[in-house]
Amino acid sequence: MDSTDAVLRCKQLRFEYPNKRVLHQVDLELFPSSVTALVGPNGAGKTTLLRCLAALEHPFSGSVEVYGTDTVMDPRSCHEHLGYLSDSFGLYDNLSVRRCLLHQAAIHGLSGNAREMRVTEVVRQLQLEPLLQMRAGDLSRGQRQRTGVALTLLHQPRILILDEPASGLDPEARIELSRLLRSLKEKGHSILVSSHILAELEDYSDRMLILHDGRIVRDEQVGNVSETHTIIHIEFLGTPEFTVGLLGSHPHVEEVKVDGHGVEFIFLGGSEKQAELLRYLIEKEIRITQFHSQKRKLEAIYLEHLMVGEKE
Repeated sequence: MDSTDAVLRCKQLRFEYPNKRVLHQVDLELFPSSVTALVGPNGAGKTTLLRCLAALEHPFSGSVEVYGTDTVMDPRSCHEHLGYLSDSFGLYDNLSVRRCLLHQAAIHGLSGNAREMRVTEVVRQLQLEPLLQMRAGDLSRGQRQRTGVALTLLHQPRILILDEPASGLDPEARIELSRLLRSLKEKGHSILVSSHILAELEDYSDRMLILHDGRIVRDEQVGNVSETHTIIHIEFLGTPEFTVGLLGSHPHVEEVKVDGHGVEFIFLGGSEKQAELLRYLIEKEIRITQFHSQKRKLEAIYLEHLMVGEKE
């Protein structure tokens, strides 16, 4: 996607606490109708980065722009476009969900019919009708998360920044959250989600950023991983040396290793490229008895790059 389409742009961002530098020259962009997953180990700087992007922290150097407006120069204007949900957000436990929403809408300057209409709209969008009269303190974790997302949407931001929204959710609530994020993406929102639950990111994310030790060490299109990063296992008759040599010199093959009675490797290509590879091996008179492929998971890529980052 053209970088001129970016709704949020972060350039050479650095952030320091008195005794530690947390972020090192971070660059990233967010685009309309997208969900970007931010992943990394505890202490990598994810929450600090999210707070800087949400115009809640001032970076030591570098810049963050929201629709072209610098977050340090004019944070209030940026907040109009941003909805931020922290990992440990609070609700007024003694108020009903409806009153929590009305109160938040009033904070954003809505009143009278405009406030009622906007709350009704968000309630319908997130299917909160059954919860409206419940005390916020009586909500389940999943219900609180949905209410929290509703609070971030009341002022109609186009960019949502969510810090660990799936933390502590049961499987049903995680499925609901996944559906909600996909729905918001389809409506044009730009969403940045910090998460440790890598297995679910493929369900709703377009892109994965890996943050390690305050640096983005990988910017991966999730669709590219599911379509073109494949683990292939081949079994064949004969010794492996010749086959390993052929595969090792192939432009779409990486990390060839002998595995049992065959070889296993990472293949960078879709179905047509796999068919070409199989035809190539047969033409080279490799007597293949099994050819098995499976999609490479984001967890594997994350762990691989995490180990590389630790070695560096």
